[in-house]
Amino acid sequence: MWMLAAGVPLGLMTVFLFYCRQLARREALEIEEIAARGGAQGTIFERGEELQKRPAARRLAAAEKWGAPIFTLLWAAAQVGSAFLIARALLSYPAWRVADPGQAAVLMVVVALLAFLFSYYCLGMAREERWRPLRAWGSYLLVCSLVVGGAVVAMLVAFWQHTDQADAIVAWIVPVVQVLLAVELVLNFILDLYRPRLPGQEHRFGFDSRLLNLLAEPGKVGHSIAETLNYQFGFEVSKTWFYQLISRAMVPLLVTAAAILLAMSSVVIIRDGESGVLRRWGRLEGAPLPPGPHWKLPWPVETIERFETGKVHEFLLGAGRQRTKDEVRTDYVGNLEVSDWSKAHGKREELDFLIAVPERQGLAASGRESSPVHIIKLVVLVQYAVRDLPEYAYRFTDPQAMLECLAYRELTAYFATATLDSPVEGGAEAVDRPEAIMTYGRARAEAHLKARVQDAADRMGLGVHITFVGFAGVHPPAKVAPDFEKVFQAQREMEQKRFAAEANAAAVLTRYAGSQTAALQLALAIQKLDELSDLQGLRPEPERFRDRLQRCLRDANGRIGALAGEVEQERLEGRHRADRLTSRQELLRAQEEYRRVLEAVAPSADLSAQVAAASREADRLFDQASGEPASKIAGAQADRWKKEMKARGEWEGFRSVLAAYSASPLVYQWDRWLEVWEDVLPGLHKYVLAVDRSKLDLRLDWRRESSALEQAFPQGGEKK
Repeated sequence: MWMLAAGVPLGLMTVFLFYCRQLARREALEIEEIAARGGAQGTIFERGEELQKRPAARRLAAAEKWGAPIFTLLWAAAQVGSAFLIARALLSYPAWRVADPGQAAVLMVVVALLAFLFSYYCLGMAREERWRPLRAWGSYLLVCSLVVGGAVVAMLVAFWQHTDQADAIVAWIVPVVQVLLAVELVLNFILDLYRPRLPGQEHRFGFDSRLLNLLAEPGKVGHSIAETLNYQFGFEVSKTWFYQLISRAMVPLLVTAAAILLAMSSVVIIRDGESGVLRRWGRLEGAPLPPGPHWKLPWPVETIERFETGKVHEFLLGAGRQRTKDEVRTDYVGNLEVSDWSKAHGKREELDFLIAVPERQGLAASGRESSPVHIIKLVVLVQYAVRDLPEYAYRFTDPQAMLECLAYRELTAYFATATLDSPVEGGAEAVDRPEAIMTYGRARAEAHLKARVQDAADRMGLGVHITFVGFAGVHPPAKVAPDFEKVFQAQREMEQKRFAAEANAAAVLTRYAGSQTAALQLALAIQKLDELSDLQGLRPEPERFRDRLQRCLRDANGRIGALAGEVEQERLEGRHRADRLTSRQELLRAQEEYRRVLEAVAPSADLSAQVAAASREADRLFDQASGEPASKIAGAQADRWKKEMKARGEWEGFRSVLAAYSASPLVYQWDRWLEVWEDVLPGLHKYVLAVDRSKLDLRLDWRRESSALEQAFPQGGEKK
């Protein structure tokens, strides 16, 4: 209706032009009749002056010069307005039902037939030059009749197949055709401004569409092609026998080609990894077809749709818009690309997800407010395969979009209670809650999310099998990177201090026991001895005995738990060997043996044997220690033997001296006296006087002996 209504102004314009021409022709006849009666004097005026005296001719010239171009633009605007109204109506009502398509088809057949007959009448009249303005009106009516015919076909399809898809397609054709027509009208208006108008040459109005004429009179296309060939080759190609044969056999050739195409549409080959679904008049028929050649009825009776059932499909959750090259900040280590979550990385932007955070007791007690939610960037890769083709292909319009929506829902709900890097209180196995999704909890969270998405898809009946769900990226927003760096710095400082403390402890234990393992084993042995001794002393008091025993068991279990964690850390670091145990494993085994001893203790039992065994074990380990205490003990023992042997040597020497003194006291005294002088004045000449000193006259020469230099220079000359 809208397209036919948009053609009413064209019909009125055509009637107006013919009316102006009729008045101008009648005026010309009257002037000719007056001229015939008055002789040659009626033609003395020039053409311009003559036109001024002809109002009908002047009206016709103005209509053709100004009215036709202005109407061309107005009609183009009317076509655009009609197309806009139709398109808006189609978008406002995306789904509709035809109440009675049979009656509508009958009514539109009558309209289409009348429009078709009148259009061909106008086109036939337009072959004459004086009726040429009818060509635009006839072409437009013919196109309208074709559109109405398409609507008739759509009504019949709706009547037979109970579907309105064909009607929607035909409905969208109308605004498209009107927009194309409006574009051509505007181009015709612009070209008419520069196209020269020669006297006596037929002028084609701007509202006379070339495209509509091509659809209305396709025979002229062949004539134009023939004329073009004649011009290009320089002779009458259209007069040759081959061209005449082709022109006569064109219809049979086209029919044969159409038949071959229909026959070819009866053979369909489904490639590997694909499955086909047979549809007869739009309805599903039979089971999915496997790969290979298949026969069917020609198109459009039967059609086969192919689906890639052997392919693993995938999509990303949490991936937003595509990043530009200027937005991506990527670092390189050599030729290796390194992605830093504190910068914009990856080809697509990560979306935000909320994680609920329980209120911390420390913050609540201090009165500080904490955020109830955290924001995290999540990118999850989901891969799936088609399991039930009919459900996947025809239950939903876009099954992948539906599956993506379900996966988003499960992802948002599942990770709303997740923790970033801390364990869940009470154990994550007890509740369906993801924990530490940035560190060790990814594998468990991926498995749970995969099961949830699969369950949601099965409930919805999508007919897919989820093969893989994995995290492509889990990190906080980039703007909180400085806060995380502070936390990491504090953790590194804590670890540095812990490592320094462990190193200091190892140095102290090594200094005092020779090795860290020996020191810990000795400490355990001493602790066992002390605890067993305390239990032995508490035998007369059963109540205190039981309390002490329970406390010893709790301490032993705590030490075993700590050692088990250290042993697991060693295993993760790859420090375990099959041929020998590590020091932590030996300590863990000794602690477990001691716990078994405590568990076997009966109330008020005699622990003398256990205390004795613990004492022997402590003594053995103490004797094996090789640290600073053992070194001091060994040094003390060495000093003892040194002093003892020195005293023994002095005693043995005194015995020999006593024997010499007993044999000759005077000689012994003189010998000792001379030894003293030798010790006091070593390196001097000593004289032994055998006579009385009063009878001696001592003469001494105190002159100093001269040196060789003094002899060489007696006058004190210069030394060289």
